[in-house]
Amino acid sequence: MTTKLFIAGTARRRAGGWTYTLETADQAVRTDTGSAWDVTTPRMDLAALVHGLAAVSPGAVEVVLTSEALVRTATEWMPAWRAKGAKALASPQAGTSGWRSLSDARGRGR
Repeated sequence: MTTKLFIAGTARRRAGGWTYTLETADQAVRTDTGSAWDVTTPRMDLAALVHGLAAVSPGAVEVVLTSEALVRTATEWMPAWRAKGAKALASPQAGTSGWRSLSDARGRGR
């Protein structure tokens, strides 16, 4: 069994929350949650992913999520941005600090 990271985020009105569940190869389970104000659902999805990846040991991880926008941004848009030298960072889905954190995690082989 590979390490699996399940993530979810949501926001309504001005409040949002995120959660992740990490299942390791030895079947250990770790869960964490968080919340924030003045956020969007994509930002909360991203927060869940960044926090979850921070909890994973370097190596392969299978990420399970429901946000198609986050998947496409992480697998299509971000590699193109990094290939251009990462000079500027802007995304319609979330703020720059979250995407920079995700980019850093991906750069460490996660």
